[in-house]
Amino acid sequence: MLDKIFTPTALKLIEFMISYEQIEYFSMTRLAREIDVSLTALSQTCAKLAEYDIITMRPGKTDEGMIKILSINYSDKAVDSIMRGFGPLITFKEHLNQRGLRTK
Repeated sequence: MLDKIFTPTALKLIEFMISYEQIEYFSMTRLAREIDVSLTALSQTCAKLAEYDIITMRPGKTDEGMIKILSINYSDKAVDSIMRGFGPLITFKEHLNQRGLRTK
């Protein structure tokens, strides 16, 4: 069951959102571009993660029109476990970025 929820796209999404936890919410379009997945794949992944209360999706409005806004549920136990697992990787990526080396 977990492999159906935590697909490679889901893990990329969660890792990205955790890496930028100071940002309160993200637009679907920006996330798709940032993690290099199609908007369709991201939308399907987000629907599954929202079903399990790992992320929250809500409509939002910008100057460009209506968008879907995502936020991560940091109180979810699965998110907490993933954060602990991604913690060293995120620290390593931050270290590389500080040295001017690009990570993706």
